Amino acid sequence: MRTQRRRQITITMARYTGTKDAVGDVTESFSATKTTAYGSKAPVTSKILAELYGRRIEKMQSLTITAGAAMQEGDGVWLPGEATTSLPVWRCVSVLTYTGSSTALIERR
Repeated sequence: MRTQRRRQITITMARYTGTKDAVGDVTESFSATKTTAYGSKAPVTSKILAELYGRRIEKMQSLTITAGAAMQEGDGVWLPGEATTSLPVWRCVSVLTYTGSSTALIERR
């Protein structure tokens, strides 16, 4: 069996800064400063995650971040080739941190 090597990509991120209005509703917003990280992406193929997220899994990707800024849940993400508009295209759902790298699960908004 041949092992497939993942291609290194540059990931642009913005921190989630949700604010509450006078009524108490949370307004989704992201910081204006964008940070970069380096890693690779792959489709989500885990049976456990498929059980957790159901049909939402079709709109998800798995990011392995090897260098750069650390990602947190709720952060916005732009992948290569996407315009860095005010609202990000992807949103971080969960992050697992390991020694030397972290794996983030992102969902298309």
